[in-house]
Amino acid sequence: MLPVIAGVIGVGVLTYLYNETKSDYSSSVNNYYNEVDRQEKEIKRKAKNTKRRYELDKLYKVKKSKEKIANGIYSQIKSAKRELQEININLKRLKDNINSLFFEKRVAQTREEKIIIQEQINIVVESRKKLFDLRDETKEHISTIYTELKEVNQEIAEIKKNIKWVKNS
Repeated sequence: MLPVIAGVIGVGVLTYLYNETKSDYSSSVNNYYNEVDRQEKEIKRKAKNTKRRYELDKLYKVKKSKEKIANGIYSQIKSAKRELQEININLKRLKDNINSLFFEKRVAQTREEKIIIQEQINIVVESRKKLFDLRDETKEHISTIYTELKEVNQEIAEIKKNIKWVKNS
């Protein structure tokens, strides 16, 4: 009977050792797969962050470039406005000049003097017409530049939205 009891105890011990080994093996396998999953998630997270940083960097560079363009356009607008002011000042001066020439013509004594003054008036009037044309062109140019500035500013606003979206994703 002792050999039977020893056999039963031996089978019990072997079963226990088998179950422990199987449990340890299953636990090790589960730990391995959990670690692989964790590392995979970490790699994906880092890849996503790297991609996001790259996209942000690219967007910031484009934004900076667009801002430089907008600043250049704004400088053109300021310059064109100064030019427009100068044209208006010159138009006023020419008008005053015409008025004084008309006065001189009225008080002129001889026909020759009146003809010479009229020629001067004609030259000043022609110059004034050219300045009016230049003023109209300048105003049109300013309007065109403003349109360009609005477009660039809209592009910058869109880039800012994209930056915000990428930051929040």
